[in-house]
Amino acid sequence: MSTRLPAHPVTAAQARRLGVDPRRHPRRWQKLGHGLYLSTHVPVTHEQRIIAARLYLPRGVALSGPSAAWAHGVEWATPDDAVEITAAPQARPAPRAGLVVRGCVLTTDEVGPTRLGPATSPVRTAFDLIARPGPVGHAVAWADAVLRATSTSAERLRSYVETRSGTRGVRQARAAAELADPRAESPRESRLRVALILAGLPAPTPQVEVFDDDGRFVARLDLAWPELMLAVEYDGQHHRDRDQHSRDLRRHNRLRALGWHVIQVDADGLWRVGELVTLIRAAMAHRV
Repeated sequence: MSTRLPAHPVTAAQARRLGVDPRRHPRRWQKLGHGLYLSTHVPVTHEQRIIAARLYLPRGVALSGPSAAWAHGVEWATPDDAVEITAAPQARPAPRAGLVVRGCVLTTDEVGPTRLGPATSPVRTAFDLIARPGPVGHAVAWADAVLRATSTSAERLRSYVETRSGTRGVRQARAAAELADPRAESPRESRLRVALILAGLPAPTPQVEVFDDDGRFVARLDLAWPELMLAVEYDGQHHRDRDQHSRDLRRHNRLRALGWHVIQVDADGLWRVGELVTLIRAAMAHRV
């Protein structure tokens, strides 16, 4: 009778105790790292890599960066991304493939429990991600997602950033924190909002709910200027589905009947921000 393998990573020793030695049964295992294995029937995710890392990491070591974000519910890291941790310099584990170690002494307020073990707190996680080099829109998308997943306010993040004066990346972190808004529901929506603001447009409000005259819900708009009854909607790939397309038409017709003007943008439109801004400015001029 074949041994049923666990749905979580194991060490080579644990696999042998199950009677399924990876060296003798290589087709039943996929290797996650030196001496770490996962059943071939279980998909490799970043979470599985975190669980595998916990098998050799010292107790109490905190997940950080994208790994901490994953532990807080922002599952953006890919299966190929290394697990990231932060540890005090004197307690840093030895280098290992698939592991990124950042040396830092964290305060008790900067670490907390998660279902995947200790991780940097939501505000510390957001700060670490937005202080790294890269486009500000990308940083804001991380901030929006972490704040939303953890019900942490943008004001709390901004206050924390001010306590980090003088640290590397704080200038970018401050800029990103000022633009953060946990109401955003997708990274592309966050990046679009930031691009419009940086182009000089008034900041749009994310996720504006619209109701008809009888109080019935009509739509929740990605980005809007409610006082102008003007909105920008991002249409992802799922909008190409025939049923979804039909629902979108009915929705947009109801919005137009209420006096809303909706500008739609797809992934290609995100790269043509100049054209989009010109279109929005023209629409604003007609609706003042």
